[in-house]
Amino acid sequence: MQVYVTFYVTVCFRDDDPEVRDREVDRLQNVVRNAINGQVIAPAECFPSMTRLNRGEWLPSFAPERRIRMTGEFSYSIFGADGGPTGHDEGD
Repeated sequence: MQVYVTFYVTVCFRDDDPEVRDREVDRLQNVVRNAINGQVIAPAECFPSMTRLNRGEWLPSFAPERRIRMTGEFSYSIFGADGGPTGHDEGD
């Protein structure tokens, strides 16, 4: 069985200058995306090629803060009663 997971990451940056806020949130969004995309982020049989963090949605801005919420997804396999491993020994 293949499980699909959706998750959210919110990046926040605080500065009095609105241009700095926007630039830094955009930069941090790229840092987070580069750290997550293509990685194994589940303890099970994760598919790195299906791990990705998509471009975000700007959230309402309240000075001196700027936030963006990104949607991520990954997939992994689990096996069970139909004969495959579950990641646990039968004696556990």
